[in-house]
Amino acid sequence: MWPRQRPGEHLRLRWFGNFAIWAVNVGLIWSLFPLLNVGVALFAAERGFGLLNVVRVPPLLGFVAGLLVMDLAKYVEHLTLHRLPWLWRIHRMHHSDVEFDVSLGFRFHPIEGVLSTSFSFAVIALGGLPVSAVTAWSVIVLANTAFTHGNVRMPRRLDQALRLVTVTPDMHRVHHSIVVEESGRNLGSLFPWWDRLFGTYVAAPAGGLDAMRIGVEDFTDEKHLMLHWMLAHPFLPTR
Repeated sequence: MWPRQRPGEHLRLRWFGNFAIWAVNVGLIWSLFPLLNVGVALFAAERGFGLLNVVRVPPLLGFVAGLLVMDLAKYVEHLTLHRLPWLWRIHRMHHSDVEFDVSLGFRFHPIEGVLSTSFSFAVIALGGLPVSAVTAWSVIVLANTAFTHGNVRMPRRLDQALRLVTVTPDMHRVHHSIVVEESGRNLGSLFPWWDRLFGTYVAAPAGGLDAMRIGVEDFTDEKHLMLHWMLAHPFLPTR
């Protein structure tokens, strides 16, 4: 109803590819990691494994700490994906879409899915994070992923107010700029505080949101919207 940018000519192709690779990821992750995040938290709690299962803290404090640790870990993971060249080749597929909408939140390479899930498991187990916190964060961040990738034009004051507590679509849109210096910013998933704390926050792209191009140089051809090219992406040469 209030799009930041009108959909382009490749809408159907993009949506098919993005949701198809999401289905591949779901099948792969469920096959390799049937416990998922909550299962790991339950497993650690039952065996008294992990920091918060050894050092007892009040339930509310443990819940808040769990939320913050999960989100900080996701920020560190995202930062690492952008900083290490071999990981960037994998994560780059997520950025190679040429438009920004809710389907982009489901466009991740299966290799990244496996690495990300393994890292989350390690954080949950070593931290002994409460089941309640892991469950809440997992559900909220799934909904927030759709929200932050939304192609929506929000009132400026509302966007500024929401940025105090969560990542907004316009804040995250900058992260998908074709300009490398901008795509390495605004790395937060749920909470926006990490970017401000660690100096990776930028309010808006240099040329403005409406004129900003989405994507990655060298990968703007239509073929990179197709599932088989998306799967091959980490192995493609680049300048």
